[in-house]
Amino acid sequence: MGQLCVKYVNTLEKVEEKPVILGSLYAEYASKEMMQLQPDSIMPVLPVQNDTFNIIKALDKTGTLPASEITEVKHPDYLYDGSRGLFYFKEMPQVVSYDIYLSLNKDGSQAICLGKNIRKSGTLVTGFLADTDFYAFIIYRDKSGKQSKVSQPFHLKLKDNFSNK
Repeated sequence: MGQLCVKYVNTLEKVEEKPVILGSLYAEYASKEMMQLQPDSIMPVLPVQNDTFNIIKALDKTGTLPASEITEVKHPDYLYDGSRGLFYFKEMPQVVSYDIYLSLNKDGSQAICLGKNIRKSGTLVTGFLADTDFYAFIIYRDKSGKQSKVSQPFHLKLKDNFSNK
């Protein structure tokens, strides 16, 4: 095999060739015709491991304070492209900050934290895909450093309403 190079700003840099293992991937297609491609004919399909770490379950086990709850997710007043939302939740007493996790799965598996150290309800959270079903979870920490249990999953799906493309 030849030397592997990657583009780094305006130059090509040599890099050591190493195998890369990826988790679950999601694809967006430009057209329905593109969906007809058979990925397994291009690259072998690796088995999915069912023992993946679930951050939501782990946080719930370590939480001692009562859970909050997400009450609503709305489009912001501008750039309402479905990838950003205003998250409203039940504010709890003596809270230092809240974290919001989003997952494609109701059990919270493969969740990622998209809202870190949030101070109040109605905060803008960004970074998710428009027109996609998500489940949001919230936790908080109090002044003594204790963490809450994880909230119940809140289902959301924000549409891309931004017509100026």
